[in-house]
Amino acid sequence: MTSELREFNSIEEFIKYIDSALDSYRRKLAELLRLIEDARVRAGLESKLSEYLAKLTGSKVEGVSGLIDLKIVKIALSPSPRVEVPALEQLAESINNKITLLQSLKKSIESVASADISAKLSVIVIDDLPKYIFLKL
Repeated sequence: MTSELREFNSIEEFIKYIDSALDSYRRKLAELLRLIEDARVRAGLESKLSEYLAKLTGSKVEGVSGLIDLKIVKIALSPSPRVEVPALEQLAESINNKITLLQSLKKSIESVASADISAKLSVIVIDDLPKYIFLKL
């Protein structure tokens, strides 16, 4: 998470910054989706193994989750894929939301740029997303 004040010499420079952030988030999301798919495959194998062992032993086999909830963060000790998948999906959703917000912001800023306004910008960025944009004419 970052919180900062960024300066841009023009609206076009800010749009390039947004494009760069979008590219970065799209790469992260693509990699994350690969990790999620791998974790889902492992979760399926873990379920099959648990079912097989349950048939063999005649009783349900419970895995140790080792999930510790500290209210502000959860710690997973040797997490099973069943614990990993929902956490990774939550991260993917967060990244996808950032991509959507940045795309919407870019569209709005491009309309301002089309007005042919020459201005410097100061942008307050909180959690990697622009929250305030000050146009300095």
